[in-house]
Amino acid sequence: PRPRSRGVRRAASIRGMNLARAFLGFASLALLAACSAATTSGSGNGGQGGAAHGGNHTGGAGADNLGGSLFGGGGSGGECAIHCSSDLHQVLDCNDNVIKECTGDTGCAPGGECVAPCEAAQLNGSSVGCDFYSVIPGPEYEVRGSCFAVLLANTWPTPVTVGAGRGGPPLPPKILYEPVGSGASITYQPLANGQLDPGKVGILFLSQWSSGDGYFVPCPAGTVAGVNQDVAVDKTGVGDAFHVTTTAPVVAYDIFPYGGASSFVSSATLLVPTPTWGQNFVAADAFEANPSLEFVNGNPFIQIVASQDATTVTILPKVAIGGGPGVAAAPAGAPVDYVLNKGQYLQVLQPARLIGSPPGYV
Repeated sequence: PRPRSRGVRRAASIRGMNLARAFLGFASLALLAACSAATTSGSGNGGQGGAAHGGNHTGGAGADNLGGSLFGGGGSGGECAIHCSSDLHQVLDCNDNVIKECTGDTGCAPGGECVAPCEAAQLNGSSVGCDFYSVIPGPEYEVRGSCFAVLLANTWPTPVTVGAGRGGPPLPPKILYEPVGSGASITYQPLANGQLDPGKVGILFLSQWSSGDGYFVPCPAGTVAGVNQDVAVDKTGVGDAFHVTTTAPVVAYDIFPYGGASSFVSSATLLVPTPTWGQNFVAADAFEANPSLEFVNGNPFIQIVASQDATTVTILPKVAIGGGPGVAAAPAGAPVDYVLNKGQYLQVLQPARLIGSPPGYV
């Protein structure tokens, strides 16, 4: 086996101003960011709650929003604050007694109203949502082009229509499959019209490219990937992220390579919906640069994705940014601005780690 594994990719979201929100993914996934065309700034490491990949929760003072947000402060003066159940189907009091059921195609919203499902997810700001971005990790040269997939769990009581795209026309619905069985006997059933039934898990096979690398892992036989070309940014540069949308709230994960234990660098990420993104982040990555892995591009990296056009990202790097196609080099200790359009991502992959940099702003 090779001397290092990419491990589990992590991310943390910190809620910012209502003007716009962004999301930071760390280590082998992505640093994601979204805000308005106007540049905003701030400082500090905390936030009003957090969500994390891999089940780890981060953030400053504030409530963890993964299980539904609170509408009150916890009952001061004898009041009993109401909140949503984690699946957004019930309005609960402070003792978790059911006050009201949100029936049909509605979900619980702050204040206890029953509203449209995606609106409920957006207002609660949890890991359940309808709008996601997914970025393939910075590639090692031995696994380039391997199968990249997103898993979706339909938590809603009605069928969910799934859509996906990458910097252009929508990808065909035929790339959505339901896994049937387990282990070596697992099969993949195509889902007609891109619809996922309640309580089911679907798999979007987003991309693969037959690179010929020694540890290349293809998508399962009989499946169709949405993009059959190299979608990764090789070193430092700018690329296009995958945009995944649903008509009702789901939980979403991405995996690279899918079925890729034999690659020795398999990774998985819990995706955080765009409405939960914040604006102020401290960069982190997964590992020290190893000179013996330089020949396979095995350097630490961060990635930043924009969910709006004309997003200005300001980074205050602890070390110099070497630059690359579409990314200007920048010295250590001086703010540098990069502008991204909707769905674009900035990747900085280099031996010098940006981990521990003072707060940068989005």
